[in-house]
Amino acid sequence: MKYAFIRKNFYNLGKEIQTIFLLQFLSVLFVFFPVISTYSPDLNWRFHSVLQGETWLIGFLILILSLSVITYFIGKITESFKIKLPIEENILLFSISLFQILLTILAWSVLIVVKNNFDNTQVRFGIALLFLSYVVNFFLALFLIQKSKKAKTMSFFEHPNN
Repeated sequence: MKYAFIRKNFYNLGKEIQTIFLLQFLSVLFVFFPVISTYSPDLNWRFHSVLQGETWLIGFLILILSLSVITYFIGKITESFKIKLPIEENILLFSISLFQILLTILAWSVLIVVKNNFDNTQVRFGIALLFLSYVVNFFLALFLIQKSKKAKTMSFFEHPNN
């Protein structure tokens, strides 16, 4: 029971934040999944992840963004270090998820150009999993922003004697 506070802190985050944390953790794994497979007669089938080939820099940026969100939440859960954010947490999560969506679309467009160089190519599930996880993160962060705006508005109109 030495680390019971970690479980308590994780459950105190809220369902939306927990989901964002878990999806960011999964997206670190999804970066390594194959996104495209190419076939050339001399090399046979070859599978590419976002971190390989022409999209390595985009994949690296996606990985760094996901790891930064995970590090922030681990610090929040373990209470080992406090990161002071210059903006509100929900807005930061929203902007990171939007940037990750744009990077995923950019990686997809680079892969479309790359696949024209090979005889036969097939799209794999890695890019779809990445895109889906970031879209869900985007809408959860948007929901959190709306929820915080509603709470601020309700607290503004509450009478202090209540």
